[in-house]
Amino acid sequence: MAIMPINYYGNMAYTLNSVVSSLFIQRKSPEVASILFLGDSNTYDLPNNWTGYLRNNLKMKNATIVQKNGETTEWMKEQLASLLAKGKRYDYVFIWGGVNDIYKTGTRAGKARAIQNIKDMI
Repeated sequence: MAIMPINYYGNMAYTLNSVVSSLFIQRKSPEVASILFLGDSNTYDLPNNWTGYLRNNLKMKNATIVQKNGETTEWMKEQLASLLAKGKRYDYVFIWGGVNDIYKTGTRAGKARAIQNIKDMI
C-alpha cells in the first residue's frame, strides 16, 4: 500500500478522485470492494468531507467507518488490530489521522510516533 499525500492547494476533489480511481482500476471497483475508513474527526461521514465525498461519488456500498473525534493514530492502530484479529479483511483502507497526535504533543517525538503508527498500520 502506498501513502499518497493530497495537494491541499490544488483541486482537491480532482486530485483525490484521480488517486482513488486509479486504485480501483487496478483492483476491485468501489461498488463491490470492502472498504474501511479509519480515523479521527476528519473521517466523520459528512457529505462535504472526504469520507462522504468518496462514498457518495464512487458509490461505495460496502464501506465501514471506524472513527472517533480527537483520537490519535495509536487508537487507530489498536482499532485496526482488533478488526483484523476478528477476521475482518478489507480491499482498501483509508487512514486519516495524525493531526491529533501533533496537536496533543507538539513535539518531534509525537510527530515521529504518528508517522510510525501509520507505517505500522500499512
